Amino acid sequence: YDPVECLATHADISGCDAASAGILDPEYGALEAAAASAAGVERISANDWICPDGSCPLVRGSLLVFRDDHHLTATFARTLAPAIERGLKRAGLY
Repeated sequence: YDPVECLATHADISGCDAASAGILDPEYGALEAAAASAAGVERISANDWICPDGSCPLVRGSLLVFRDDHHLTATFARTLAPAIERGLKRAGLY
């Protein structure tokens, strides 16, 4: 999956959105949760912020979300800072 190629070939950019089931790995998420629990730490996942409502949009507003099939663009990642801060505060870590 090449986001730039998808955008170049689709007139409707929503055609480049992916279902979260194809992007997120529930087995890996379970391993993360188990590791956090075993270590006695709070796990903060950005998955719901990146892929809300079962969909992982390639574009949000005027921002490209993914630079390839597994990495966020730096510009979009910066927009997550307030949500991450809130998560850290809820966990008592900030």
